[in-house]
Amino acid sequence: SAGQITVHEATPDAPESCAVATSAALEGPWTELGTVSGTGTLDAAAVQRYVRITDRAARVPDASDPTTTPGFDLDAVTVTLPERGTPATP
Repeated sequence: SAGQITVHEATPDAPESCAVATSAALEGPWTELGTVSGTGTLDAAAVQRYVRITDRAARVPDASDPTTTPGFDLDAVTVTLPERGTPATP
């Protein structure tokens, strides 16, 4: 089975979304794994060294407009590696 990356949001009562990508090098190329809303888990076909989290807030926060969001509040990222000797499924 493949490894998994779980992105944990600090404010579960107001989930916002983020995009998750991985790369073997800081300069890329980056492989987009998908988007999560709140805390979510994505499959990672290969173990990579770097994880990039990109906020997907639709609008810039505005104190005078309560419908705007402050963006994704990243709390933690956990990586679950595949079991040793288990081939990754394509």
